[in-house]
Amino acid sequence: MKKKADTLSPTPERLARDEWVQVLTERAGVTTVQTVTQEPIDRYYQRGQLDHSPADNATLYEAGKQLRQAWHRSGLGASVTGGWEQGVQSTTDPDMRMVGALDASHAYRRMIGMISDPAPVIYCVCWGEPIGAGRGMDRLRCGLAELARGLGI
Repeated sequence: MKKKADTLSPTPERLARDEWVQVLTERAGVTTVQTVTQEPIDRYYQRGQLDHSPADNATLYEAGKQLRQAWHRSGLGASVTGGWEQGVQSTTDPDMRMVGALDASHAYRRMIGMISDPAPVIYCVCWGEPIGAGRGMDRLRCGLAELARGLGI
């Protein structure tokens, strides 16, 4: 009989919703599951839904990642823990943290200005909400393509 600690597995609902891989831990015989698609934009990338071309799929994902990083570094996202984001908390000097957050905020606003219809991009990439199939996904693709062009990716 296996002990509970040796059978770490997600619920069937999580397995159906997220992309995941099994990871062997350092303890012999124990396998855990690691989610590789925490956010909707990650799932769309892993499934090749941003674009049918793998190269274009990666380009749109990279544009979204840069926007998401600027969003989080600027402090616009919900703060759940204290300072785990790279870049913003690189110093204990409060003034320098503010400078980093302001720089990221300017970068975020500049990126949003590159997109003619930013609502679906903000909704999915920054807020982490899934986009419905059909028109919503088309609007997300167009917005990410405009962002990628503007960033020179």
